[in-house]
Amino acid sequence: MIREDFLFPNITLPQLVADEDLEHLGRLFDIDDIKAYIAREQVRIRDDQMWKWARENFKNEDETPWEMSPGELEIFKAIVFRQHPRIEIVTCTQYGKTLTVSRAVLTRITSYAGNVLLLEPDQKRGKIFLNYMIQDTSRNDYFADKLQGVNIKENSMLVRLLTEHSKVKLTYHVVEDDDQPRFGSVEIITCEARRKDNAVTTIMGFGGRDIIADESALFDDAIDAAVIRMMAGKGEDTFLCKIGNPF
Repeated sequence: MIREDFLFPNITLPQLVADEDLEHLGRLFDIDDIKAYIAREQVRIRDDQMWKWARENFKNEDETPWEMSPGELEIFKAIVFRQHPRIEIVTCTQYGKTLTVSRAVLTRITSYAGNVLLLEPDQKRGKIFLNYMIQDTSRNDYFADKLQGVNIKENSMLVRLLTEHSKVKLTYHVVEDDDQPRFGSVEIITCEARRKDNAVTTIMGFGGRDIIADESALFDDAIDAAVIRMMAGKGEDTFLCKIGNPF
């Protein structure tokens, strides 16, 4: 069952729509109503504490503050706070979901102890995600000071590691309410066909409970099956987020 509170924008359709008409949804709405709705939402989210925090800690390429759209904020909070145990994010190409997800993961693992496994279908997408995390860490002392065991200035080395070994792990120091030092990490693995067996082994041996599958529609069935089997053995406290574009 689809949760209506996750969909954005949450606009009531004026009539029932057949599947073959979904690609023409834009014709069912008044464009002025859509613009007014978006304007109201943009004003509303500026009072959100998570939106403010992200604006202060992340930058655009031109060094201006990163101001999330309402849809990006929904994605960001869903991952940072693990709002639902199963999430599927489907957006158009160039929506900004990879950047939003990478920043949500970075926020999550520097705020809460635990491990996140990020699955990428190939090296190209894995490098994009890794580069986003490296850039954000290097630009902000808050993140850089938490990073463990890696010289963030050697970003080319990290990208090369992903090319050679199909996986890279970044670990960050977290101090929780009891002042005890703990760690959050993200392990990025690529799941090309030639590395499928290694990817399955990594998934089955993963010690964490949070998995994010980027471009999940591109994964081999064996990868998807490994994810389900691994999570089935960890009880109910697991988190799976699948991301993709509508084909």
